Amino acid sequence: MLTHQQREEFAATGLLPLPQSIPAAGALRMADRIQEYLASEESVRRNADAEWKAEHPVGLQPLNRAGTFDAVATGSVPLALDDLWGGDGWHRPHHWGRPLVTNSVPGAQWDVPTTGWHLDIASDRLGDPPVITVFVILAPLQPYGGGTLIVSGSHRLLHRYDAEVRQGRYLNRTCRRVLGTRHPWLAELWANEPDPDIDRRQRFLQEGAVLDGIPVRVVELTGEPGDAFLMRADLFHCSAPNGRAEPRMMLVKSCAPST
Repeated sequence: MLTHQQREEFAATGLLPLPQSIPAAGALRMADRIQEYLASEESVRRNADAEWKAEHPVGLQPLNRAGTFDAVATGSVPLALDDLWGGDGWHRPHHWGRPLVTNSVPGAQWDVPTTGWHLDIASDRLGDPPVITVFVILAPLQPYGGGTLIVSGSHRLLHRYDAEVRQGRYLNRTCRRVLGTRHPWLAELWANEPDPDIDRRQRFLQEGAVLDGIPVRVVELTGEPGDAFLMRADLFHCSAPNGRAEPRMMLVKSCAPST
């Protein structure tokens, strides 16, 4: 299924887009089901008395357990994972996807975050990824609409400094320290006090950089209902605020090889 170009792109960036991995109508039905559940008495009760959860509603596990998102298994995501790991080479989930919902916050200004940058796992395997995170867009997702932000190519940087990273006690803190001390571009990305004279959208989303000969850039996941992305779990990524009126609705699922 995957072309040579797609394989090269995934190896270089750690990110693979799969447009229309499931039909748009099916994805929109999943989004509608999330909205219905968020309006239910059970969901309202779960999110009561917790104002911060209005931005990121919680308690959506019943949708997953009910098989609401299992149609993902009929699309191109499992086929792509078959190509990467082999048909019997990965653990197929019982249910697909955990819903991610991000609502806009009135008056908030969108910018590239300085906090929250992390890896899900560190690996010394530059070839086959140890874990792949799958994202599926359920409702139209425009730029600055809350889509996950990913530093493409950062898994290759991590591999360069793997020995130093593994000496640290705390994975993400150590990774940021080791790479930030060597590359000002990364240090500014997650700086505690960002330079007010730097246009962060321009520098990180548009320009990117070349670090140790490796092209890197912050990529914002955007697209149409049914679009999917495969992401190596050893890429730096973070959640983003929603600067649009419409809620961000995506699914996320981690998949791992069987060996």
